[in-house]
Amino acid sequence: VVGFQVDNELFERKIIPLGLHRHMYDLSLAARNLGVTVPFFHDDGLLWGSWLGSSSPSKYSVDMYGFNLYVIFAPGSVWGGKATDKQFAAWNAKDFVKMVDGIETGFRGLGRSALSSPIFIPELQVGWFNRWGLAQDFDDLYHFYGETFSQLLFASVVAQGCSMASMYTFCGGTNWGALPDPDVYTSYDYAAPLREYRHPSSKLHLLRSGVLQPVRAFEAEFATSRAVEDRAPLAARVASIDGRPPEHEGISLLAKHRESDRGVQLC
Repeated sequence: VVGFQVDNELFERKIIPLGLHRHMYDLSLAARNLGVTVPFFHDDGLLWGSWLGSSSPSKYSVDMYGFNLYVIFAPGSVWGGKATDKQFAAWNAKDFVKMVDGIETGFRGLGRSALSSPIFIPELQVGWFNRWGLAQDFDDLYHFYGETFSQLLFASVVAQGCSMASMYTFCGGTNWGALPDPDVYTSYDYAAPLREYRHPSSKLHLLRSGVLQPVRAFEAEFATSRAVEDRAPLAARVASIDGRPPEHEGISLLAKHRESDRGVQLC
């Protein structure tokens, strides 16, 4: 575990922001009292700088700032959109560029801790939900975004310096009752790379190749590295890879999943 999300999309800039800082402080204090030791982060709805810090000691700030990045919305699927039985028109590449270009400058431009903290996207779009009343299903949404959408977006943010990102949602699921979204009917497939019925789509294979590109770029360094066991102050077991070939110096940290009942292992 490398971070703990204190709240989700609670914007700091409200019309009447009474009690919000106290609310965030109380949530963080409760988490610490329950034994959470990792840094806190918040998932800002947009690149707005919520809970990023202030010179005032009375204002709450997270340890790491994060923001959502959703760039393309299917027609009729957004809040307030009208249901339609027409086929989705292709999305405009100019809309994609407008939302994605300038992520690094926008993040650093927030100032304060964003000047030096990792560019962090807790929700990086890979699809979208399908609400009640639409004639289209999630297969239509999958074809609307296309097989290359996720890979293109991932490569774009990585090229701008993003070093922490969580894809939402990577694995589709089933919506039981009002979980996870009352706007959505039974399926929560989300046109995800791994579909609701556990089909590894072409989007998944392309995305996997994009994720592996940084690994291939440092293949020689990894090949000449040796594993070094270590114990970190965190609950998870940590093993660092001391990659120091004669012509290079450096340490690499890789993460992998443990067995489901043992959490996450850094190695």
